[in-house]
Amino acid sequence: MTNQIYKQKITLLKKWAYAYYVDDNPIATDEEYDQLYHEVLDYETAKKSNTERFMKYFYGLLDNGVFIAPSQFECCFTSIKHNDEVVEKTLNAIEEVFKTLK
Repeated sequence: MTNQIYKQKITLLKKWAYAYYVDDNPIATDEEYDQLYHEVLDYETAKKSNTERFMKYFYGLLDNGVFIAPSQFECCFTSIKHNDEVVEKTLNAIEEVFKTLK
């Protein structure tokens, strides 16, 4: 979400809230309002993330032979190709990198 879209969503939330609480004439369903509210809240939370610290984590894992998605907003998945040895190597690498992030 861009900052411009974020501001547009905030404006829309305010409009919907005004219609609901002041005009007593809702123009959005509760579900629509809740969904948009959570999109805005998620964006605000994401903007507070420490991207510099994540990059240290990302490159620390990479230096230890473990590749993860290069964004803290993505997730990692395991597959049947990740055997016990790979999982153990990954956990050890994570533990070592965490020690450097204190």
